[in-house]
Amino acid sequence: MPGRIRRIAAARLRHGGASEEIVDRVRLVVTELVTNAVQHADGERIDFALLLHSGLVVIAVDSGAAFTPTIRQAGPNEQNGRGLFLAGSCAA
Repeated sequence: MPGRIRRIAAARLRHGGASEEIVDRVRLVVTELVTNAVQHADGERIDFALLLHSGLVVIAVDSGAAFTPTIRQAGPNEQNGRGLFLAGSCAA
């Protein structure tokens, strides 16, 4: 699912005239957020929205989870735990 949504987001941004730098950043953010949603979803449905207006990109992903994800400090040997940090870094 992350790959499909990533491709849809990239196509929508290109259609809207976004630069390839923005498309690349959004693809990374979408991958991280959707992957988190798939891993932590409470149900079978994940909602995704993307808005592009005057050079501003807004991405929303809702898994229906009962908790709000938080950025954490992943240890050097941990396989997971860096996604929200990466997404936040790309979004700045």
